Amino acid sequence: LFLSLVNNRFYINEVNRLNLESSNIEKNSVIMDFVNGNNNKIGSIGLTTNEISHLNNVRNIFNKIRIFLVSSVLIFVILLFVFYKRISTNNMFNVLLLSGIIIDIFIAILLLAFINFDFSFVLFHKILFPQGNWMFSANSLIIHIYPERFFIDFVASFIKNLAIIANVFVMVYFLYRYNIRYRNKK
Repeated sequence: LFLSLVNNRFYINEVNRLNLESSNIEKNSVIMDFVNGNNNKIGSIGLTTNEISHLNNVRNIFNKIRIFLVSSVLIFVILLFVFYKRISTNNMFNVLLLSGIIIDIFIAILLLAFINFDFSFVLFHKILFPQGNWMFSANSLIIHIYPERFFIDFVASFIKNLAIIANVFVMVYFLYRYNIRYRNKK
């Protein structure tokens, strides 16, 4: 999910769909490499100091998200090993169902925010970038690389991917329950 923003294929599809300049593809690659901590060539594509400052803040947020995600997976794996023998299979599948429901609630919140995208976009940026370096003129390079429609499409893609994960969790739970009932009838 998180990687769909940094996925160059997603951006190439957006360039084609939104009729953006094809030179933006290379600029996006440089920006995404910078945001992911892979290079510091960000100054080579013509961004202003304010745009670079904003992208540096985005880079810091991405690093925090990455640390959170890796830590969460590690904690989950450790807990799984620690409690493996104590947790029944039934409870593990209950956790899947609960996870799917929690993700669905998060999706509902995102959909409510998506109804008024402009308001949500501004609020999101005011919270994450209180220093205010996220506002750019309509003719700035960063706006040409990432127009508003790009973010709308990203959020829609993010919601779709979350829904797939949530529904897989819920379906696995119900398949497990069905399998248990089927085995008990034999």
